Amino acid sequence: MAAGVTTTSSLADSLPVIKAAARIVREQEGRMPQLVDRQRLAEGTGLTWEEVALSRLNDAQPISEGEEFNAPQQLVDQLLQATPQEVGFEIIMTDRVRRRISPNVFAQTGSLAGSSMARTKGKDGITQLDQFSTSFGGAGTTFAEGYIEAAVVTIEGNATEHGVAPFFSVHHPFQRRDLSAELAPIGNISIYGGLTEDLIKNGVVEMTMGGAGIVFDAVVGADGSGDFKGGTFAKMAIVLVEGHDLETETERLVGRRADAIFMFDEYIYAERFDSGGVEQYFDATAPTS
Repeated sequence: MAAGVTTTSSLADSLPVIKAAARIVREQEGRMPQLVDRQRLAEGTGLTWEEVALSRLNDAQPISEGEEFNAPQQLVDQLLQATPQEVGFEIIMTDRVRRRISPNVFAQTGSLAGSSMARTKGKDGITQLDQFSTSFGGAGTTFAEGYIEAAVVTIEGNATEHGVAPFFSVHHPFQRRDLSAELAPIGNISIYGGLTEDLIKNGVVEMTMGGAGIVFDAVVGADGSGDFKGGTFAKMAIVLVEGHDLETETERLVGRRADAIFMFDEYIYAERFDSGGVEQYFDATAPTS
């Protein structure tokens, strides 16, 4: 072993392992970012992302032959503004620890950090579903397939601004059992494209039900009463504005004989139009059979 003071450069072989592991885990674990419309805040454009939406116009009017047509419709715009916020993660690794752990264990540190970043981003996305004004279910209500289809048709049928496919429905894994109990015995419920067969084979991990892609995500746990707030939404109803990719920085802490590893991300979720989603609040008690 070489003599001398350990510096950041001495970690040159190990730090890339942490960086790579963090990027891989972050991409694998993030679910909500894959279900919404992602936009990048370009450099040099300020801190806030802005998008203008034009309200729908009235129907075209019939015109009688020879009649002068004079019925102008006014264009009305609405500005959406979203300012990404920074989130960060810090690991301090002492020289003594670094010298005594294997590269495989060291790589797991990066995986844990990446998981933390992905989990936080996923939580923020699910929390965004609580902002929709329309809500189905309630505390203690049993989750069922009909609520998903009702949400989809509510979004599609909105007279002011309706959402269009693709639709997604995000719920807690404990609620998968409610769907299994309802659908496995084929009864008087609508079956979409081999739904029951898929359910038996895959346990409803990913499937289409009621017109929406179903995702079960446990990054947010049930509340104190054993209920979970998820939701069904059109992809374009929520935008995820990202300021930059995952960044990793290091700092030598000389007095502590350690190195600090920092990871940073910058993003924000925003609702484009309130009629594009339905919050869904159902029982998510852990199943026992």
